[in-house]
Amino acid sequence: NKELQDFNDTAGKQVEMNQLVADGKNIQLHFDPGTLPAIPYDTSAITQVMGNFIGNAVKFSPPNSKVLITTESLDDFIRLSVHDEGPGLSKEDQQLLFKEFQTLSARPTGGEKSTGLGLAICKKLIHLHGGQVGVSSELGKGSTFYFSLPTR
Repeated sequence: NKELQDFNDTAGKQVEMNQLVADGKNIQLHFDPGTLPAIPYDTSAITQVMGNFIGNAVKFSPPNSKVLITTESLDDFIRLSVHDEGPGLSKEDQQLLFKEFQTLSARPTGGEKSTGLGLAICKKLIHLHGGQVGVSSELGKGSTFYFSLPTR
Protein backbone atom coordinates (compact mmCIF):
# COMPACT_ATOMS: atom_id res chain seq x y z
CA ASN A 1 0.00 0.00 0.00
CA LYS A 2 2.43 2.66 -1.17
CA GLU A 3 1.32 6.27 -0.78
CA LEU A 4 3.21 9.50 -1.50
CA GLN A 5 4.21 10.90 1.90
CA ASP A 6 6.71 12.70 4.13
CA PHE A 7 9.54 10.31 5.03
CA ASN A 8 10.96 12.67 7.69
CA ASP A 9 7.59 12.75 9.47
CA THR A 10 7.56 8.94 9.73
CA ALA A 11 11.19 8.90 10.90
CA GLY A 12 10.56 11.61 13.50
CA LYS A 13 7.68 9.62 14.98
CA GLN A 14 9.90 6.54 15.30
CA VAL A 15 12.60 8.56 17.02
CA GLU A 16 10.01 9.83 19.52
CA MET A 17 8.64 6.34 20.16
CA ASN A 18 12.10 4.88 20.77
CA GLN A 19 13.13 7.75 23.04
CA LEU A 20 11.23 6.17 25.96
CA VAL A 21 13.37 3.02 25.84
CA ALA A 22 16.51 5.10 25.24
CA ASP A 23 15.73 7.21 28.31
CA GLY A 24 15.82 4.04 30.42
CA LYS A 25 19.48 3.57 29.42
CA ASN A 26 20.28 7.30 29.40
CA ILE A 27 20.89 7.15 25.64
CA GLN A 28 20.39 10.36 23.71
CA LEU A 29 18.63 10.02 20.35
CA HIS A 30 19.38 12.85 17.92
CA PHE A 31 17.40 13.21 14.67
CA ASP A 32 19.00 15.24 11.88
CA PRO A 33 16.53 15.28 8.95
CA GLY A 34 17.68 16.30 5.50
CA THR A 35 15.56 18.03 2.90
CA LEU A 36 13.63 15.27 1.12
CA PRO A 37 10.95 15.07 -1.53
CA ALA A 38 7.72 13.24 -0.72
CA ILE A 39 8.16 9.62 -1.79
CA PRO A 40 5.87 6.60 -2.20
CA TYR A 41 6.12 3.93 0.51
CA ASP A 42 4.02 1.64 2.67
CA THR A 43 3.84 3.36 6.07
CA SER A 44 3.44 0.15 8.07
CA ALA A 45 6.41 -1.58 6.46
CA ILE A 46 8.78 1.39 6.61
CA THR A 47 7.73 2.20 10.19
CA GLN A 48 8.64 -1.39 11.10
CA VAL A 49 12.08 -1.06 9.49
CA MET A 50 12.80 2.32 11.09
CA GLY A 51 11.69 1.03 14.48
CA ASN A 52 13.93 -2.02 14.15
CA PHE A 53 17.02 -0.03 13.14
CA ILE A 54 16.57 2.58 15.89
CA GLY A 55 15.52 -0.03 18.48
CA ASN A 56 18.59 -2.16 17.70
CA ALA A 57 20.86 0.86 18.07
CA VAL A 58 19.41 1.49 21.53
CA LYS A 59 19.49 -2.21 22.41
CA PHE A 60 23.18 -2.62 21.59
CA SER A 61 24.45 0.76 22.79
CA PRO A 62 25.97 1.26 26.21
CA PRO A 63 24.30 3.54 28.75
CA ASN A 64 25.16 7.24 28.48
CA SER A 65 25.82 7.10 24.74
CA LYS A 66 24.32 8.74 21.67
CA VAL A 67 22.45 7.45 18.61
CA LEU A 68 22.29 9.68 15.54
CA ILE A 69 19.47 9.21 13.01
CA THR A 70 19.85 11.06 9.70
CA THR A 71 17.96 11.28 6.43
CA GLU A 72 19.36 12.50 3.13
CA SER A 73 18.59 12.67 -0.55
CA LEU A 74 20.95 10.77 -2.88
CA ASP A 75 20.16 11.14 -6.60
CA ASP A 76 17.04 8.99 -7.17
CA PHE A 77 17.02 7.60 -3.63
CA ILE A 78 16.53 8.78 -0.07
CA ARG A 79 18.47 7.22 2.79
CA LEU A 80 17.90 6.79 6.51
CA SER A 81 21.03 6.06 8.56
CA VAL A 82 21.24 5.09 12.23
CA HIS A 83 24.68 5.48 13.84
CA ASP A 84 25.35 4.11 17.32
CA GLU A 85 28.28 4.05 19.75
CA GLY A 86 27.92 0.33 20.45
CA PRO A 87 30.56 -2.40 20.28
CA GLY A 88 30.69 -2.51 16.48
CA LEU A 89 30.61 -5.66 14.37
CA SER A 90 33.31 -7.95 13.06
CA LYS A 91 33.51 -8.58 9.30
CA GLU A 92 32.23 -12.11 9.96
CA ASP A 93 29.17 -10.85 11.84
CA GLN A 94 28.47 -8.28 9.11
CA GLN A 95 28.22 -11.12 6.57
CA LEU A 96 25.48 -12.79 8.68
CA LEU A 97 23.50 -9.68 9.65
CA PHE A 98 20.55 -9.73 7.27
CA LYS A 99 20.03 -13.53 7.30
CA GLU A 100 17.26 -15.26 9.27
CA PHE A 101 17.83 -16.55 12.81
CA GLN A 102 21.34 -15.14 13.09
CA THR A 103 22.46 -14.11 16.53
CA LEU A 104 25.85 -12.47 16.57
CA SER A 105 28.68 -11.99 19.02
CA ALA A 106 27.44 -8.53 20.07
CA ARG A 107 24.97 -8.74 22.96
CA PRO A 108 22.25 -6.33 24.08
CA THR A 109 23.53 -4.06 26.84
CA GLY A 110 20.37 -4.03 28.98
CA GLY A 111 19.34 -7.71 29.00
CA GLU A 112 17.00 -7.26 26.00
CA LYS A 113 16.06 -10.27 23.84
CA SER A 114 17.10 -10.85 20.23
CA THR A 115 15.52 -13.42 17.89
CA GLY A 116 17.75 -12.88 14.87
CA LEU A 117 14.75 -12.21 12.62
CA GLY A 118 14.34 -8.44 12.66
CA LEU A 119 17.02 -7.48 10.14
CA ALA A 120 16.07 -10.30 7.74
CA ILE A 121 12.48 -9.03 7.72
CA CYS A 122 13.71 -5.45 7.25
CA LYS A 123 15.78 -6.49 4.24
CA LYS A 124 12.76 -8.16 2.63
CA LEU A 125 10.52 -5.13 3.23
CA ILE A 126 13.09 -2.73 1.78
CA HIS A 127 13.71 -4.96 -1.26
CA LEU A 128 9.94 -5.07 -1.88
CA HIS A 129 10.12 -1.27 -2.11
CA GLY A 130 12.99 -1.48 -4.63
CA GLY A 131 15.51 -0.29 -2.04
CA GLN A 132 18.72 -1.50 -0.42
CA VAL A 133 19.97 -2.11 3.13
CA GLY A 134 23.51 -2.02 4.46
CA VAL A 135 25.84 -1.57 7.38
CA SER A 136 29.16 0.11 8.03
CA SER A 137 30.90 -0.96 11.21
CA GLU A 138 34.22 -1.39 12.93
CA LEU A 139 34.83 -3.30 16.15
CA GLY A 140 35.00 -0.91 19.09
CA LYS A 141 33.75 2.05 17.03
CA GLY A 142 30.00 1.56 16.67
CA SER A 143 27.85 0.78 13.64
CA THR A 144 25.83 2.62 11.05
CA PHE A 145 22.82 0.78 9.64
CA TYR A 146 21.10 2.33 6.65
CA PHE A 147 18.48 1.75 4.02
CA SER A 148 17.58 3.57 0.86
CA LEU A 149 14.31 3.84 -1.00
CA PRO A 150 13.68 5.04 -4.57
CA THR A 151 12.09 8.47 -4.89
CA ARG A 152 9.69 7.17 -7.57
